Amino acid sequence: MQRDADLIVLGTHERTGLDHILLGSTAQRVLAVAPCPVLTVREPEGFERRPRGCRSLASISPFAVPIDFSDCSMDALEYGIQIAKDVGASLTLLHVLEPVSYGDDLTLGHAAEQGRVAQRIDSQLSAYVIAIQSAGVSARRVIRGGVPVDSILESVRASARDLIVMGTHGRRGISRVLKGSVVEAVLRRASCQVFAVRTPKFAPGYQRMMQMET
Repeated sequence: MQRDADLIVLGTHERTGLDHILLGSTAQRVLAVAPCPVLTVREPEGFERRPRGCRSLASISPFAVPIDFSDCSMDALEYGIQIAKDVGASLTLLHVLEPVSYGDDLTLGHAAEQGRVAQRIDSQLSAYVIAIQSAGVSARRVIRGGVPVDSILESVRASARDLIVMGTHGRRGISRVLKGSVVEAVLRRASCQVFAVRTPKFAPGYQRMMQMET
């Protein structure tokens, strides 16, 4: 693998069931060790190949950036902003509120706390949107509930997005088996392009637009 590459672009196809378990996915294996971001391209159903080839990033529609405020998702957001600026696209900041884990007492305090968390998240996302818009990029925020993978894919399908830009923790070994990887599941099931950031490669002196959460 060329170590000074800034991006790896791979075609991917959908394997499911036993075939996926036995053979795995080249894209997923590359993503686990890639020294730079990975762009996976899947030809959507009903796509008619044009003489000049498939759609390029320069012709993408508004795209989504799932964000959970982790370092890797913030790295992905930085890439998303730059892509949107380069190609003149708008982006959607997508956060998924996972189901509440209630205690034995099932008190209303849990629901109230969930409401406060949602308000804090909405406030933070709003601040990000304002900062992104000030840089000349059209942006909006969406907060959904549910299981992260399902919610991300449902949101992307409903809004006909052509690209998902997301970060990955790059878990390996037993941690990956136990916790899984949201980005791997999205990569496996998404019908659009996925730009996955595990190891960011920003230019020397790059100034972040978004502040990392502490």
